[in-house]
Amino acid sequence: MLESLLILFLICFAAFFLVAALTILGIGWARKSAKLKKIALWTGIAPFIFLSLVLVWYAIAPPGVNTSQMEDFAGNYVLHEYDVKSLQIDAFKLTLNFDGTYQFDGGAGIGLDTNGTWTTGGKHHKFEFNTHNGTELAIPSSNANDTTLSFKYNTGKGNHEFMQRILFVKK
Repeated sequence: MLESLLILFLICFAAFFLVAALTILGIGWARKSAKLKKIALWTGIAPFIFLSLVLVWYAIAPPGVNTSQMEDFAGNYVLHEYDVKSLQIDAFKLTLNFDGTYQFDGGAGIGLDTNGTWTTGGKHHKFEFNTHNGTELAIPSSNANDTTLSFKYNTGKGNHEFMQRILFVKK
């Protein structure tokens, strides 16, 4: 949230300085003043500085956050005990590797392939698992005690009314 406000302020300042530079430049041309034109050019540099800060921020910050998330969430996951009992399914096993690949031992209700790739930083901070049918999304959660991934699971009844969320817990 705080970074969003910072980016918003930088863009607003860039717009303000751009309008000010164009106004001063227009007045400088109308009065044929070389001094006002120089002031306008120097003022016009500020928007480029502000916008380049925004670009630098997005080039550096998100990849670093995504890499640390991959390191934090890599490991072996098993299906939560409640889901195994309530859905009467075998215990699925999911292994997330540091290099962005995964191995899945389980049924077709989740939609994951036995091998594939995964990435962090998806829409609404979800993890994206690339499969032959497209992309499966998982909601990550981490606290001091548990690291979990939540997937949609098709119970096999055919329509979306029978989709449930199942939980994988890191061992």
